[in-house]
Amino acid sequence: MRLTLVTGLRQRDQDKFYEIFVRTAYPGVSFPEIEGAIVDIDMFRSRDKKRWSIGPVLSAGVNQDLKPGLHVGIGVQYSVFRF
Repeated sequence: MRLTLVTGLRQRDQDKFYEIFVRTAYPGVSFPEIEGAIVDIDMFRSRDKKRWSIGPVLSAGVNQDLKPGLHVGIGVQYSVFRF
């Protein structure tokens, strides 16, 4: 016995949402619980478009006397690269 399933997403014309489909050529098999399942593709896109952030900073470096030192404070950051 062999059962081949084809699954995927297709875009609906009326609202541009994606719906899940499953089909097979095997006679008498249907998938009623999956029919009508809708996926909002925006759920998978990053909604966080913010590039600016503010928060605590802890850093180490060289101070004005050319000695190692720590800096604790609040910083503002702009994200050039995001991944």
